[in-house]
Amino acid sequence: MKAKYVTIGYSAAAIGMIEAVRLFDKKGKILAVTKEPYPAYGRPAIVDYAMGKIDDNGIFYKGEGYSKMRSVDMICGNGVDKIDSKAKKITLSDGKSIEYEKLMIATGGKPISPPIPGKELKGVMHFFNLDEAKAMVREVKEGGARRAVVIGGGLIGLKATEALCSLGVKVTMVELADNILSRSLDPVSIGLMSDKMRHGGVDIFTSTTVEEIIGDDRVRKVRLSNGSEIETDLVYIAIGVSPDVSLCGPSGIKNERGIIVNRRLETNVVDIYAAGDVAKGYNFVSCEDMVIAIWPVARKMGHFVGLNMLGKDAEYDGGMPMNSLYFEDLYTISYGISNPDNPDGYEIIEKLWDDGITYRRFVIKDDKLVGAVYVNDITRAGVARGIIYEGLSVAPFKEKLLRDDFSFVHLQDDYRRKVYTKPWTELEAKLLCMNQA
Repeated sequence: MKAKYVTIGYSAAAIGMIEAVRLFDKKGKILAVTKEPYPAYGRPAIVDYAMGKIDDNGIFYKGEGYSKMRSVDMICGNGVDKIDSKAKKITLSDGKSIEYEKLMIATGGKPISPPIPGKELKGVMHFFNLDEAKAMVREVKEGGARRAVVIGGGLIGLKATEALCSLGVKVTMVELADNILSRSLDPVSIGLMSDKMRHGGVDIFTSTTVEEIIGDDRVRKVRLSNGSEIETDLVYIAIGVSPDVSLCGPSGIKNERGIIVNRRLETNVVDIYAAGDVAKGYNFVSCEDMVIAIWPVARKMGHFVGLNMLGKDAEYDGGMPMNSLYFEDLYTISYGISNPDNPDGYEIIEKLWDDGITYRRFVIKDDKLVGAVYVNDITRAGVARGIIYEGLSVAPFKEKLLRDDFSFVHLQDDYRRKVYTKPWTELEAKLLCMNQA
């Protein structure tokens, strides 16, 4: 089998690549290879799937007909064992080989699974893909699970907890650090989210971890490093994700906890690109290369890969960390460097409103906004994202950031004119509309 464009992995980065290629090449063969049994779907939406908010028709990207709509050939349920960059071919797990002209590695991440005694027992799971969301629903609705321990208080742990609670499961969250969500939020917003979760019935243990999972054929309880024991029907390991760089070593592709790429998202091997959660892309806020494992960044990276596969010489302008978190009806959004490890050199302005749950925090460095957190009222959070992305000086309106009604209208006149009067011919949206009409 031969294909002009091949992606290993069929998720956000693949969608970005496909859309970019199809803008200019309507007929070149695109092949997507994925070890999952499904075509592209919204991985961040697995929590909504488990909660019953969406079904099979809602989770697949533009429906199951997307691949046909974009003339994409698929190989599902089959991984890639080897990349032969000299012969420009990949070997699948079933032994078949595929020749490529341009190749993108978009293998994403894989859940970290530490050597906890007892983790092989039935009922010990991850919450990372669609099959695992389906398994969660089966365990509760068919298996009768009523108690769960979630190991890890980060983004994945929060999503698993939200889904389990909506299914009527009593959840205990166990986090090794002093606080949950410490990589996503600042101390005030962490406190607000923790209070909301506890009020919703979640028990939270911090500064400890699960030392042993105990049971017969199934998990029955866990023992914590602080000596406590918790009876449970399910255990979810959600301590983090690492880039899936398993294809790099034998193929000579350089990686350092993520595939190394240049600003055109090329690896060190000719005609091989990388994008998404497996690649160390440019962070325009911190001016460093790092893995930013979120859907919008993966899709944007994939778009630039597609352009460069076409020979457009498109330099990726970077992404930034963003997190949208919620539990029940409490929503948070954070951007950029929202909680700097070393606050020296940063100016932090913040406000907790009288209702006790609405909160904003802005992190400023050299008169530039580099991070922001919104809790509860997130309606204008996109304004902060735009300010960070544009590198706009906040000096003219800094005193207005904490106003209840702070929005786009409070920015400088010249900036608003530039945004409103940018010629339609310069907008990427024009190309998209013309090519998708």
